[in-house]
Amino acid sequence: MSQPCIINGCKRASRALCHCCQQNLCIPHLTEHNDILNSQLNPLIDEINALGDRLKTFDIQKKTENCRQILEQWRIDCHERID
Repeated sequence: MSQPCIINGCKRASRALCHCCQQNLCIPHLTEHNDILNSQLNPLIDEINALGDRLKTFDIQKKTENCRQILEQWRIDCHERID
């Protein structure tokens, strides 16, 4: 015999176990639960994709060289003040 649906007041038998939260749900509540999870996950997926795009265009060599130039200019300025 299957487990009852975990949703309070629901009399249906569960037909699936949600792998995210380990709850037994009937088909209508599983569909509703899935829609809620997707609405929460989709914005995160969009952020991950945007971050991935930014990382693809990030040039570590260029950033490192820029920081070295700034540091070198700071060193020169400090030596000039001291002298």
